Amino acid sequence: MQAEAESGWSTAKVGRVHGISQIQAWRYVHGQVSTAPGGCRPPRRHRASERERAMEMLRRQLDDGPVPERILRMVARHEIISLPTLRRAKTALRVESVKTLLDGWYWRLPDAA
Repeated sequence: MQAEAESGWSTAKVGRVHGISQIQAWRYVHGQVSTAPGGCRPPRRHRASERERAMEMLRRQLDDGPVPERILRMVARHEIISLPTLRRAKTALRVESVKTLLDGWYWRLPDAA
């Protein structure tokens, strides 16, 4: 049995190998094929650097004041930052969410209150 999933820039094939009890995943990343036991989840140090990248993007975007959440999600998508990573970065920076009557949710840095 073999399954294939595409997520834009990467392709993952997952299957069971005889003699190995766990599922192996092969992933094409930056021109190289790598195997990742336990699926395609990147190592913890990679996830931390992704969060740092998301935090830097949020600082850059929110430096001049509040920004609509939908705009931040579009920028994150453009910079290949997942929504869960964006939420973790928001929590780490203690970004505040403010609801407006007409324009929906805005995010702002805590010192911009």
